[in-house]
Amino acid sequence: MFTNLDAAADSGRRYHMVVPENTEQAATIYQYSNLTLTLDDFKDTWAGIFGCNRERVRKSKHDQCDEAEYSRTGAKLLPGIRVLLQEQAMSDRVTVEIRNHVAEVTLNRPEKHNAVDLAMIEALIAAGESLADDTSVRAVVLHGAGENFCAGIDLSVFQGAGIDGLDKQAFQPRDGSPANFFQSAAYVWRALPVPVIAAIRGVAFGAGLQIALGADIRYATPDARFSIMEIKWGIIPDMAITATLRDVMPVDRIKELAYSGRIIASSEAEKVGLITSVREDPLDAARGLAAEIAGKSPDAIRAIKGLINNAWHDSVEGALQREAELQIKVMATPNHTEAVKANLEKRSAEFLDTGS
Repeated sequence: MFTNLDAAADSGRRYHMVVPENTEQAATIYQYSNLTLTLDDFKDTWAGIFGCNRERVRKSKHDQCDEAEYSRTGAKLLPGIRVLLQEQAMSDRVTVEIRNHVAEVTLNRPEKHNAVDLAMIEALIAAGESLADDTSVRAVVLHGAGENFCAGIDLSVFQGAGIDGLDKQAFQPRDGSPANFFQSAAYVWRALPVPVIAAIRGVAFGAGLQIALGADIRYATPDARFSIMEIKWGIIPDMAITATLRDVMPVDRIKELAYSGRIIASSEAEKVGLITSVREDPLDAARGLAAEIAGKSPDAIRAIKGLINNAWHDSVEGALQREAELQIKVMATPNHTEAVKANLEKRSAEFLDTGS
């Protein structure tokens, strides 16, 4: 949940996504790169994710998921994970701090290299969707606590870690979104109406890289490392990569990285377009760009993101029509008038939080 910690103290607001801290098998970078799972582990894993544990498989299949309930993000949950997410809320998987129209979102499991477990997915979706409803937010900075952005999937997701799992509905689109539960952890940042800038230190592997790809812009340190690592586990990258990476890299380069699972350095990632640029201090760079964006007309910024995200794969006729429609809408707003007046009067603009 969001908890407002300091709204009364100053202009900033800080929120915490309160979710559980109980999985001890979270991946270290070494574990994520080297652990081999047994066949029985995979049987338990996929039986659980698709809505039934191994004991349930032996029973009649009708009404296997009658006890399922929906999580706050729309994923259908079986009792074990419902208990995990609702009754063992001990720590903040994701924190959100809003100041001067900029939201700073932090993946907050530094002791686990910010590995993604189911609770982290829940927290990321909830954070993104809550920010989408906040008309005061004009830009978002996304980064990881500690020395890494995100080491990838928490191995407890593969192994069960004491949870029964997710109903197969978790692989279906959530209400109001084209993305399913897992995809939404990354897609929610693409769907956010304001720009998202990711600041990457250390590693961005597998799920972590796909979350970063949901951002509009990615800055990374010179020594950061990247990998589409899912092939190591015999699975495909499935956290909205088909909706994000196609817009930033040639398809043959994507295939080469996805087929091999190869780890690449920032220099190569920048060369192939996986990241926007290499920065000595990507967090400082992200904050600087976010502050610059926050000083522009929020109506125009939102329209630009919507235009580029939605028109790039449209027909020429459809894309040009979208340009015209968005421009007419933007020019009808008070913020357009304020932008013109502020420039003519050589002063800083004072924009309204309209959320257009």
